[in-house]
Amino acid sequence: MSSTNSTKPLRQPPCWRIADPDDELSVRTVRCNRVQYELLRSVAPSPQNKIDDECSRLAVRMGLPEYVVPNWTETGYYLGLYPALAEFFATGWFTLRHISTVMDDLACVSEGNRAEVEAQVIAALQPTRPQQHMMSVRTAHRRVKKIVEAIQPDAAPLDPDEVRTKEGVTEAKATLKIDTRQDKRTVAVLDMPHMEGVMVEKIVRAAARKHQCTLVEAMLRLICGQAKVNVTLNLYKNTADPTQDIFAEGGWLARRPGTSGWNRLHTLPHLVSPKRRDTSPRKQSRPQ
Repeated sequence: MSSTNSTKPLRQPPCWRIADPDDELSVRTVRCNRVQYELLRSVAPSPQNKIDDECSRLAVRMGLPEYVVPNWTETGYYLGLYPALAEFFATGWFTLRHISTVMDDLACVSEGNRAEVEAQVIAALQPTRPQQHMMSVRTAHRRVKKIVEAIQPDAAPLDPDEVRTKEGVTEAKATLKIDTRQDKRTVAVLDMPHMEGVMVEKIVRAAARKHQCTLVEAMLRLICGQAKVNVTLNLYKNTADPTQDIFAEGGWLARRPGTSGWNRLHTLPHLVSPKRRDTSPRKQSRPQ
C-alpha cells in the first residue's frame, strides 16, 4: 500500500499589506512614514522652552509655514505620553495623518485612563486578515473615538458636526449667512450637517430634473413654493443591535441628542434583512 501525506498550507496571520517586505514600493513607503514619525518625535516641545518661540525656530529649520508647526509639535508631545502607542507607530505602517489624528483624539484623556485607552487603541488598530489594506484615517478616528467615549466620555473627540453642551455632545445646528453688502450681488452660505446636506442636494436635484432647469433655478423654485418633489433617503439599521449607529447615505447617523429629528423627517419604512423582505415603500422624505 502506498500512502500520500497531504499537508494544508499554513494560514497567513493577519497583517497590513503595506508591511510586505518583498514589495519594494511598500518598503519605500514604510521608510518614508518612519522618517515622518521620527520628525514628529524630534520636534516634541521641551518643557523649559517657550512654545511660540520654539515653533518659530522649527518653522525656519524645517521650511514649513509657522502655522503648520504647532500641529507637529503637539503630536510629538502626545506621543511622549503614550509610549506603547508611540512604539506601535514607529513601525511605519501608518501615515502622518493617521498618527496626528489618533493623537489629537487622545489629547484630553486623563492620566489615570491613558494606559487602558492606549491598550485598547493599539488593539483596535491591528489588522484582522492577511494582506489587509490599511484602514482609512476616518476609520481609525471612529475606532479611537468609540474607545474614549466608553472609558472617559468627557474626553471624547468631537467631529466637525458636533458641539459639547451641558446636556452632552449634540449635533451642531445648521447655519445660514446672507451677505447683502454688495450692490448687485447677494452671497448666501448654508452650513449644515452632512446628512441634511445630502437631503437638500437630493431635493434640489430632483426639482431640477422635474422642471428641467439648473440647480440654482430649482433652489429658487423650492424657496418660492413653486416646486414639489419626493426623494428617497436610504437608512440602514442593525435590527439585531438597536444601540448601534445608523448608516445613512454614505455617513453614520450617531445615536446622540440632536439626531432624533430624523424620525420626524421620514415616513414609509422599508425593512430588508436576510430573513425578511418587506414590500412596503422605502423611507422617503416628506413632500417638499
